[in-house]
Amino acid sequence: MPTKNPRVMVVLEPTLHDWLKKNSESLGLSVSQAIRDLVRDAYREQEDAHWAAEGEKRLESFNRKKASTHEAAWK
Repeated sequence: MPTKNPRVMVVLEPTLHDWLKKNSESLGLSVSQAIRDLVRDAYREQEDAHWAAEGEKRLESFNRKKASTHEAAWK
């Protein structure tokens, strides 16, 4: 039966594979599920870093004198 999700093949060093196998077993996950979770976590961290950098850029150009007040924004 074909799967709806794409598959990825990864080649690991033996020590990394051993760690991954032990880690996934301790979490009650398959190796595939453990890798999926690790990739998802890395994606979220990169996304957070991206938006933090974008926020820093916006703060550099922020001018409090030109900004709307809270009251004006909610009128």
